[in-house]
Amino acid sequence: MRVTALLGAGASVDIGGPLSVDLTYRVRARVQEIYDPKTQNINRVPFLNEVSTKLDNYFSPEKSHFEDIFYALESLSSFTRGWRPRTIKNSNLI
Repeated sequence: MRVTALLGAGASVDIGGPLSVDLTYRVRARVQEIYDPKTQNINRVPFLNEVSTKLDNYFSPEKSHFEDIFYALESLSSFTRGWRPRTIKNSNLI
């Protein structure tokens, strides 16, 4: 099992850990596979960097941090799960 601990408010500086800028750079450099529920295809694209760029445009002139990126990915994952047929039972109430 891999464990990740995220320390904030400068706690990592004293122990020589990565800074927020370092973590953001590492997150943005990753290439991920994304699942398109409409076409049922898995595409290998620089998805995290695309999300980061969109967030940068939104937050302009500031840049997005890994917390912003993580939150956006969590939200997108939740929305994506809503497209799956097993997410909710079929109802005849509508």
